[in-house]
Amino acid sequence: MRRFLIYSGLLVTVLFLGISLLFTVQFNKNLIRTKELLILKNDSLHMLQLQTKKQLTGIQNYLDSTLTKEKREYSIK
Repeated sequence: MRRFLIYSGLLVTVLFLGISLLFTVQFNKNLIRTKELLILKNDSLHMLQLQTKKQLTGIQNYLDSTLTKEKREYSIK
């Protein structure tokens, strides 16, 4: 009887550790997936930021050249 209780206790302990390990592995997989998605989102936002910066620079250059033309036209007259 005593041996049965010891083995039952060990079996319950091993089962509990196994279930805990499975939950930990699954939780870590979810964290890794979330981290990968955040990295992709960050990269996408960075690319969008660079694209917007290029567009703003292009617009600024266009406006500067237009203003320079206007100044020349008015200064000549």
